[in-house]
Amino acid sequence: MLRYKGSHGTTEGRYEEIVNKGFSCGDGRAGIGVYFWAEGPLYIELARAWCRFKAKTGGYKQRHVIIIVELEADEDETIDIEDMQIKNYIFYLSEKLGIDKDNDTGISRVYDLLFDEWEKTRNRIVKMYKVRLAPPPNTGSFRYPMKLLGAPLCYVVRKAEIITVISVQHY
Repeated sequence: MLRYKGSHGTTEGRYEEIVNKGFSCGDGRAGIGVYFWAEGPLYIELARAWCRFKAKTGGYKQRHVIIIVELEADEDETIDIEDMQIKNYIFYLSEKLGIDKDNDTGISRVYDLLFDEWEKTRNRIVKMYKVRLAPPPNTGSFRYPMKLLGAPLCYVVRKAEIITVISVQHY
């Protein structure tokens, strides 16, 4: 069993929904799921930066909440999208489908197709995957050191039952 720790930025209203109903998967930059920044020295700040970005674009009008979680899944239920063979296959799929590689909706569709194929050919559910995503655009004083670290790692959860909330920060 693999265990990971991550951060998730949201609003107080959505946090209350999570408390009452649990996390729910939604569309994202790399497929359907719940997105968490991988534990590291900047993972809380990345979640805060996400909240600031969403507030700046009109999405998050309430107080913000950072949720720290533990994720638990078997190795064969987890895909590392950063594996070069998988990256190459994602590119192949995008070419085969004629997907615009700059279109978030199309990119998300490619990832979802990859997971559907993975589950059918291996007869295993993909509960989560690891993928590097661009950090939130700069808002406030936080500047993610992209040149130094490359894109930050995210855990994207497709099956919410693997999520355990560890702590919550309101700000």
